[in-house]
Amino acid sequence: KGIIVNHKGLCNVISCVANRMGIQCCDSKDSITEFSLYDASPTFDTCFLQVFPVLWNGGTVIVVPTDPLKPNRCLQFYSHVTFLSTTPRKLFLYKAEDFKCARNVAVGGEDPSMELYKKWEKANRTLWNLYGPAEISVITTMGIIKDQVHMGQAVDNSVLHILNPFQMPVPIGVPGELYILGDGVAQGYTCEILTKKAFGIDTKTEQRWYRSGDLVILNHDGILRYIG
Repeated sequence: KGIIVNHKGLCNVISCVANRMGIQCCDSKDSITEFSLYDASPTFDTCFLQVFPVLWNGGTVIVVPTDPLKPNRCLQFYSHVTFLSTTPRKLFLYKAEDFKCARNVAVGGEDPSMELYKKWEKANRTLWNLYGPAEISVITTMGIIKDQVHMGQAVDNSVLHILNPFQMPVPIGVPGELYILGDGVAQGYTCEILTKKAFGIDTKTEQRWYRSGDLVILNHDGILRYIG
């Protein structure tokens, strides 16, 4: 199924990630230069986050060589990286000491383990957990992992609703299905039948919503936790 994503939604995600993580604007006179590592497949959502938040702010994207006969060639680039975005499984294989300049490390695609968090926390790195299907322009929530793994809070210009099977709001602390509204919601699928099942229009705000199919819980501190 192909997903029709708006430029507006993608720009919203780029701006939000850059602002919350403190990815700074760079110019020829600025002593601060941002670097990100690009090693994902161009068909994978992660490649979007590896490229555009840093490029948006005038930084540099390092394209990692893929020569299997020279795996150590990559090490010379790692020390320059200030923003690292990847999957938990791949991050587990990296050595924190190789990324001397990395301030923010973002993971997505699956929940990171607390073991992974502790590994990078010891190296004084900030570990972010990003959640979101492609139908919501890559991500819809983000948060810093500390004492427990969680989904964080909604990205800018997004509204989250947790509903029961009757599409009624559930109380705080009660599991429900996540519905997402806002700038990031895609136009739909290339298949109209699938679009009608997963997307709709909110009658009050006239915003598009997406039914994620994921069960979540909203904690009293406003943080979301993924159930399944």
